[in-house]
Amino acid sequence: ESGNLRINGHYLLNIINWQDFEFILEYILKEDGWDAQLTSKGADGGVDVVATQSDNGNRRKLFVQAKHFKSGTRVGRPDIQNLIGTAFAEGGTEAVFASSSGFTTDAKSYLNKYDQNGHNQEI
Repeated sequence: ESGNLRINGHYLLNIINWQDFEFILEYILKEDGWDAQLTSKGADGGVDVVATQSDNGNRRKLFVQAKHFKSGTRVGRPDIQNLIGTAFAEGGTEAVFASSSGFTTDAKSYLNKYDQNGHNQEI
């Protein structure tokens, strides 16, 4: 399939675990100029990576939640709501939910409504 990274003939997402998925996201953000750090495990409020960046004098704070399910489980609306709530409460300017297995119809519908109300969405 086009667009799927392979290593030794295996799809990358099929051979990595959830910790690797989070590390890859942190690495991508760092390569893109963000000061990114994995959060400590435990009470992370649904956030796996926190990244900051100055953009023309404006400080940006990005919260990233990562879900890597090999079983095909999709991310639901409550997970999205938790990330948005945590980002808002912690002074985030942006939030991204990264999923290796997609999102439920309810989660997508919620994000569409959220976006229509003047908020941006990143998926």
